[in-house]
Amino acid sequence: MTWKYLLPSLLLFACRDDKTEKTIDEPTEDSAEDWWDVEESEEDETSDPSEGDDDDKPDDGEKPDEGGPGLTFTGTLTLDSMDGMYELSYTDESLQKCEVNYGLAAAEAEDCSDCSFAFEMTFGDAETVTDSDACADLDDLSGATMGFGNSSTLLTQFEGIDYYYLVIDDGSGWSSADGGYAAMLDENTWMFGSK
Repeated sequence: MTWKYLLPSLLLFACRDDKTEKTIDEPTEDSAEDWWDVEESEEDETSDPSEGDDDDKPDDGEKPDEGGPGLTFTGTLTLDSMDGMYELSYTDESLQKCEVNYGLAAAEAEDCSDCSFAFEMTFGDAETVTDSDACADLDDLSGATMGFGNSSTLLTQFEGIDYYYLVIDDGSGWSSADGGYAAMLDENTWMFGSK
């Protein structure tokens, strides 16, 4: 063996600092934490306080309540093709979760007086993502048509995107959706949902 290989190897080994070696504990099912469950004292204190204020977030800084019952949805529509995706998440009273996705086919709707623009959307076939007994509580939306509209009333601005109230027509006329929001993510993508 030659010294030209042995000397650099010994230098690298000698310069190693065992004190900075860290181990990362893999989260278990019982110890898994979501970002909103972290206590303030556990947050990284080296972060720059001038990075932004959470007060201007569309959700008013509230943290999601993943553990409670309820129904939320998110949809996206590509305007040039007038198709998209609708993701529905439902948690029942016994905290069982059901998640179902639908494809969307859309056409412009002109009968919403409170909207800047609106669409009549027909749901495609259901694709169950998370199956449980909670899914029995949901109606299958396959083939159903609903109206979704972008209100002309601004809800908030966040990271350069204007969020508006969402207006829905479920067959009984256009009305504001509780917790609903809508936004143009770019010139070709419209997003809508509820929290």
